[in-house]
Amino acid sequence: MKQLKNENGYTLLSVLLVVVVVIALGMTLLSINLNSFKLVQIAQGNVQAKLDGEMAIEEAMALIENKVESINSSIEQGLVPAAQYLSVLHTALDHIQSVDGKKFTLNYQTLKQDSQNEGMFLDQVTISSAISKQKKIEKTVTISTISEVFRYSAISPGDIFLNGSPYIEGDVYTGNNIYTSNNPLISLLSSTLFPTIDGSLTVEGKYFGDKTDQCFWCGVNWQPFSPDMENLKTFFKVPPKIKDRELNIDPIQIGQIISEKQNEVSQMGNYTRYKKGLSISGNQTLSNNTLINGDLVISSGSTLNIYGKLYVTGSIYINGSHHQNHNTKIIVNGNQNFIYAAGNVSFEDVDLDGVMYIGGSANIQGELNSNGTIYAGNNIFVSSLYNNAGTLILLANNQITLAFNNIFNDAPMEMNAYLYSNQELQIYGILSNLKINGGIYGNPIRLNSVTTNGTPRLSIHYQKDLILDPPKGIPTVEKLTIKEIDMEYKSKQN
Repeated sequence: MKQLKNENGYTLLSVLLVVVVVIALGMTLLSINLNSFKLVQIAQGNVQAKLDGEMAIEEAMALIENKVESINSSIEQGLVPAAQYLSVLHTALDHIQSVDGKKFTLNYQTLKQDSQNEGMFLDQVTISSAISKQKKIEKTVTISTISEVFRYSAISPGDIFLNGSPYIEGDVYTGNNIYTSNNPLISLLSSTLFPTIDGSLTVEGKYFGDKTDQCFWCGVNWQPFSPDMENLKTFFKVPPKIKDRELNIDPIQIGQIISEKQNEVSQMGNYTRYKKGLSISGNQTLSNNTLINGDLVISSGSTLNIYGKLYVTGSIYINGSHHQNHNTKIIVNGNQNFIYAAGNVSFEDVDLDGVMYIGGSANIQGELNSNGTIYAGNNIFVSSLYNNAGTLILLANNQITLAFNNIFNDAPMEMNAYLYSNQELQIYGILSNLKINGGIYGNPIRLNSVTTNGTPRLSIHYQKDLILDPPKGIPTVEKLTIKEIDMEYKSKQN
């Protein structure tokens, strides 16, 4: 059949169009492949830069750890006196900063130095490494002589018992066994939720669990379990991250510290003496070292200013007002000064700024606002607490118990505190409702809690910011310790 000329032209045009479309598609695919290749190269470059930055940070940390280990060895051999800890550390950090070819920068600043205790200091060290023109990786650590017990949410050289639903945010360490149950007080109350550890858990001993089903009389039935994910989900509401770590923590020698302070006040030079005790009502100032033979009684709403060391051979009674903004105020002026009471001390509605050493026990009720530390040679009992401001450190040579605090309230009462006991530490969150920002230490630790409206009535949250500004009188150790605060990626202008 004879083809028309127009048909031949249309065929040629169609072929040309197909060729153009194929070429266009090919160019598009080639462009996509090239762009994808470039994106992959960029992504690989970003990953490599990030890895290089992290390696630089790790190199800096290895150098710091090596220097600190060397300093601690010298301290142990008696080659570095306490007064030189800080200067020796700064010399070591300056040496690291001067290393040739390093891919990091290092800066440090002293956040805390206590002239009352010349070996006490807290340095913050910031290490940074560039990962691009706009971004860097930055790690912050502290180096200090503050005991490691204040660097964990909960730590025990012995056992930890988590009865019911206490909530712990942060790292937990037990030198022996951990026990978890959904009963807040074994055989006394019906079951509740299991505990939560939102952080890491290190257990040197074994794991034990008990699951109670509305049982008021059956008692405890601890069963050992292996810490695999299935069992952790059974015996924890939120399972922790299991972490192996070596931790050698020397107990704080509270009895020895108190005895040393007793010897110090017994040998103080010029002092004012009250032979038959002292009662204070209103405002009073003790202008120099003071010895009170007998008891010290402070009426509610009074203000006591102390300029010197105060030695009370009997007990101290601080009476409460039960009215807001009308607390008894005790202010210890001067870093070298403190209060020592040979007997017991009763606190009620007190603002305390200073350090107190107690030969006997401490009983704390009502409101206690503090920026200081309380040492007790015997027990510490905290009850009926309804407000707490500042940061408080309580250290007992024997037991610490917190019970009946902020009772029946649905909203928790927050307290910034570190609680340390060389014997049993027990905290109740059943009638009480407490949120502790800080940490705890005991041998053993017993936490008891129920849940109301989906919220546990006892929670402990480690607060890294609190240790960056520790209160007066925090105990120290004769070695330097390193604690990681955070690591983040940020823009260079920050």
